[in-house]
Amino acid sequence: MSVDARYRVLVDRYRDSVTLLAIAAGLRSRPGIDAASAVMATPANIDELLTNGFLDPPTASPNDLLVSVQGDGAACDEALASLDDLLLRPAMSTPAGEVETFRTLRESAASGRLALISVPGPFAAAEAAKALAAGMHVMLFSDNVVVADEVALKRYGSQRGLLVMGPDCGTAIINGVPLGFANAVRRGPVAVIGASGTGIQEITVRLHRLGSGVSQAVGTGGRDLSEGVGALSTIQALRLVADDAATEAIVMVSKPPSPEVLALVLAEVRALRAAGRLRVPVIGAFLGIDPALLSGADVLVASTLAGAADLAVAVLGDAVNPVNPVATVSEDGAPSYDGFHRSPARRLLRAAFCGGTFSYEAKLIVTAEGLRVAGNGWADHKAKARPDDHARWPDEHCVLDLGDDEYTVGRPHPMIDPTRRDDHLLSAWTDPSTAVVLFDVVLGHGAAPAPVDALLDRFADARRRDSSVADAVAIAHVCGTEMDDQGLDMIVAKLFAAGIFVAESNAQAARWAVASLRQIELTRNPELKIGATG
Repeated sequence: MSVDARYRVLVDRYRDSVTLLAIAAGLRSRPGIDAASAVMATPANIDELLTNGFLDPPTASPNDLLVSVQGDGAACDEALASLDDLLLRPAMSTPAGEVETFRTLRESAASGRLALISVPGPFAAAEAAKALAAGMHVMLFSDNVVVADEVALKRYGSQRGLLVMGPDCGTAIINGVPLGFANAVRRGPVAVIGASGTGIQEITVRLHRLGSGVSQAVGTGGRDLSEGVGALSTIQALRLVADDAATEAIVMVSKPPSPEVLALVLAEVRALRAAGRLRVPVIGAFLGIDPALLSGADVLVASTLAGAADLAVAVLGDAVNPVNPVATVSEDGAPSYDGFHRSPARRLLRAAFCGGTFSYEAKLIVTAEGLRVAGNGWADHKAKARPDDHARWPDEHCVLDLGDDEYTVGRPHPMIDPTRRDDHLLSAWTDPSTAVVLFDVVLGHGAAPAPVDALLDRFADARRRDSSVADAVAIAHVCGTEMDDQGLDMIVAKLFAAGIFVAESNAQAARWAVASLRQIELTRNPELKIGATG
């Protein structure tokens, strides 16, 4: 069957990025459609589409909505004909009655105190400035905002006692209302401040599972702890939650911050304590930093996302009622699997993540155990695995962040549409050199309504064609709660029924992966130890 391409230009029809991702996912799910994209027709977006094989529209302006599809010709025509219906659907679920939508900032200023802004980067700073001028806190979902504008917005907000979350802030929970990609969790005594969306999700979910809860979860945007931004939102968030009577502990989370900027944050903690404004414990989960940077600081240190939640619960003395959904484990803590001896050629770890911080945390854990890994999403690796439309894996251990920009050009994020993740996982399962497959499943608002169904159907088909596909150890971590719409218990049950081990945390899943590799190697050669050449 030949592959055709079609496009449709809707003149002066702006839609925000969340809606566009949902539209592309809806088109991609239709029979006969191989690829779909919905973007504003900026020159940069059109260039990216051309790079990925889509058609170049003869006339389109940055204010126009450009929708492109590839696949069977008749299916493409039908998909574009369905576009009007897709445009009428809400992009992201929110708790009924808790979030209002408005046509203008003036209307929202009259009725609320927070504006969620998701417009193309070149326009985002101006809209955020309007919201701040109207006296509203801002959650800036948009990316591609220049650093100078980010700094100006955050300084302006701080002067007015207002918080700017973002740009590129994907997750927050404000006064119990989940925003962006957030999970449904109970209210409680712990505030989370994070330059990491999935980092916030992991910690808030873990708090919920441990019987505690969340007072506020504040996203700052991924660049906030960089030298260029200087922790402006993190410091403002600290001041705000320090004054929140419902907050009894604070957790801060990020990938490695700039050491100089981290020093500014720690100085703010000390200043707030000296002023009598901060009387609660503060936990820091700054993944990958040198622990010496926190030596002597008035901050408790956690080395993992789950560990940060555990520490918060411990210092508060909360009742701990953990949810343990999962796997049969051996005495050494790794999955107990009787198929290790059947797989003499299987030797490699292949990990595919939707969450960037999950990928980063897993990379830290497996490299600390002596494995060299290829991948993407971090600056200090030497072996670089590049995006591949055919989901091929390098011939070495590999940890991929499939939500990174280089994998999402012209495509929905894998948390919204996990097809690309599924392609990589199936490629790993069917590769006879794969020993362990590791992945995450992210639930919650904005995430795919059925995040594993298609994957498990494809896995079952592959296993029917070749029973050796099941010889690779499969380990998953599900980030979600029983209150999420996707149904945590049902997701876990489906994975477990398919022979996939399900860990309680991302860190545990990564440790299981390393332990499984060791067990496989020791089964093959009892004298062999996994080390730097593993």
